[in-house]
Amino acid sequence: MLTDPVLWSRARNGEKGSFEELVRRYARAVYGLSMALLGDPHAAEDVTQEAFTRAYQRLGTCRDPSRIGAWLLSIARNCARETLRAVARVKTFPDIEAPAAPDDRAEENQQKIEELRRALAALTAEQQMLLAMKYQEGKSCKEIAAHTGMSLSNVKVSIFRAYEEMRKRVKP
Repeated sequence: MLTDPVLWSRARNGEKGSFEELVRRYARAVYGLSMALLGDPHAAEDVTQEAFTRAYQRLGTCRDPSRIGAWLLSIARNCARETLRAVARVKTFPDIEAPAAPDDRAEENQQKIEELRRALAALTAEQQMLLAMKYQEGKSCKEIAAHTGMSLSNVKVSIFRAYEEMRKRVKP
């Protein structure tokens, strides 16, 4: 199996199959992050597509090919934020019909989801990638270590720190 830096180098030199392999490796993590930030499967699919399109166009801007997963998640996070800003601009216009009063529980749940999204967005791209691999993809710490090239203990500590950072930002 080729390493991410080798695939990146080959993709940068125009070998299309290499970039397709990177997409296969990171599509679930990018989609999982997008879904976590947006909460809408269709928007998450669009952001995933846009993130990989931008990544392909900007392959030369990746400073550390050994951390291409974090780089891809950073691009996805930026695409998701752009989508959220666009949605917020649209929502500033008044609706023709007055919306029905939301159920208190549904509103509380939505607030909690938004709080979680903000906490996730505040994490580094690497932390987001590790959490996506662990909780979205269901990978073990050992599998994550093998995939990322990080040591097992570093993976465990990084996931713990990301979890603690999320916990600090989310009210009980």
